[in-house]
Amino acid sequence: MDFMSYVHISLKKEIDNSYDVLIQPGCLSIIAKDLKQRNYAHKYAIITDSTVRSLYGEQLLRGLKSEGLDACMLDFPAGEASKNRETINSAKVMVPMVTTLTKTF
Repeated sequence: MDFMSYVHISLKKEIDNSYDVLIQPGCLSIIAKDLKQRNYAHKYAIITDSTVRSLYGEQLLRGLKSEGLDACMLDFPAGEASKNRETINSAKVMVPMVTTLTKTF
């Protein structure tokens, strides 16, 4: 008699990618100092759209550099058209290539 059965092998991998978010009025002026004290990384990349870049990105980049942190900014055109895999892939390619330069796409 032939007997066949299936057994499910669960290989689900759970990863905790949790992180803290600083919420405080005026926090843009203290982010750079906080990052320097916490020493999270050797280089920082600000990835934003063109609207947010002009509102907050330039100030944040200046703050990071004034604290002596290696930082760059990559920005993409604002709007739904930029919310796609091509934009994500561009960022993945550009971030390792950029050190202290500011790139605009």
